[in-house]
Amino acid sequence: MNISKKIKSWILNREFVQKEIVASRKQGMDIRLDIDRKEMGREALSKLLGFVEEDKILTYSEKTGMIFLGGEKLEPEAALSLRQEAELLVNTKIWEIFQNTIGDTARKAMFEKSQSFEDMRSGKMMLYNLSILKKVVDIFRSYIHKPK
Repeated sequence: MNISKKIKSWILNREFVQKEIVASRKQGMDIRLDIDRKEMGREALSKLLGFVEEDKILTYSEKTGMIFLGGEKLEPEAALSLRQEAELLVNTKIWEIFQNTIGDTARKAMFEKSQSFEDMRSGKMMLYNLSILKKVVDIFRSYIHKPK
């Protein structure tokens, strides 16, 4: 993962990271400061950005029609339950609000407030996220249980 120098610097210079480095030295650990800082920075960054729950990541095989959650094949009962949830979700007002709000925010970022390529890119990223949400819901909505 490439992280900008500013973010790395910010993390490494946080007070809690510095305290951990000092505390580890007081415990007699003989490690060079730059290694300490890198490791503490990686650990702090991992805690800050580690919000992804691996067991809740969806993958779908178009070839076989199988749905995997966290790398494990989803049982038909669970897939059917999620299909019902997806059907319910797309028929709610909140889903419509999410779709329109994200789309409008992206449009404004790209065409009304855009002053640089980065502004345009941020709008495109919002649209990309919206397309991922739709794709996940569509995967479940199109699920058909095929008994063996």
